[in-house]
Amino acid sequence: MYHLPDKVQGNNIAHSFLFVQIIMYKIYMICCNVCNANAYEWGHQLAMSLRLKRVYEDARPEDGFRILVDRLWPRGLTKEHVRADLWLKTIAPSPTLRQWFAHDPEKWIRFQARYTKELSNNDEAVQQLITRCQHGNITLLYAAKDTAHNHALVIRDYLVAQPGFQ
Repeated sequence: MYHLPDKVQGNNIAHSFLFVQIIMYKIYMICCNVCNANAYEWGHQLAMSLRLKRVYEDARPEDGFRILVDRLWPRGLTKEHVRADLWLKTIAPSPTLRQWFAHDPEKWIRFQARYTKELSNNDEAVQQLITRCQHGNITLLYAAKDTAHNHALVIRDYLVAQPGFQ
């Protein structure tokens, strides 16, 4: 069961709305996994145009346009191994937020809300990703070891909730 993060409790409608969006999307994804995501246009488009992948995994042709979404270059990797078509540092969490989160699963819900707020103030980078998605497959590359609690997941969830995302 989800609980409201500290910042969402009370009368802060904007944060409450973002939290509800996150929960609704998670419920939607659970339903799509049970009912076959390709049966729904939104799930189909998500599966066809936007992927997430650890940067340490090998590049594949189905990755399409590869975008590194980390602020820092992945440790120990060369440009040849990463094979990123674009390094979009500006979409990554702020250094302050990244250091606060420190990939602690206990902070995950609060991190999602805070990072979603950062993304809502980062129109240029978000629009760049939305535009890229409309022109074919893209893969968001991230270095985090934890595939269940990382900023690339928040970026994906934020993008698919945008009106311009198709």
